Amino acid sequence: MVMRQLKDEHNAIEKEKEKHLNMRDECQRKLNTDLKVALEICPQRIEVGRPVKEIDDQMTALKRKIEVQSNGQSIQSILKEYRSIKSNYDSVCKLINKVSDICEALKQCADQLQESWRKYLR
Repeated sequence: MVMRQLKDEHNAIEKEKEKHLNMRDECQRKLNTDLKVALEICPQRIEVGRPVKEIDDQMTALKRKIEVQSNGQSIQSILKEYRSIKSNYDSVCKLINKVSDICEALKQCADQLQESWRKYLR
């Protein structure tokens, strides 16, 4: 009975050991994959003498700067688009005013012609 318990414990420990070895192998594969990607990005290893916290803070600051610049560029593109649309609107308004002036002039001509025709018919 004691032998059975020891054997069961041994089997449980072996299963746990196998599980941990599998997890280690999986982590090693993931590390190798990430290392390959990192080597594609930067083929030579660069030694860093600064603490990780300082580098992390610098990366955060750069991310914020990029966000601000991209927001600024989007605002500039929106303003550029607005100016273009406003310019088109203004030119259309001028054309409408000119057409209205022409219509008014044609109406006056038609009124004068009608008046002249009435006088002629009398």
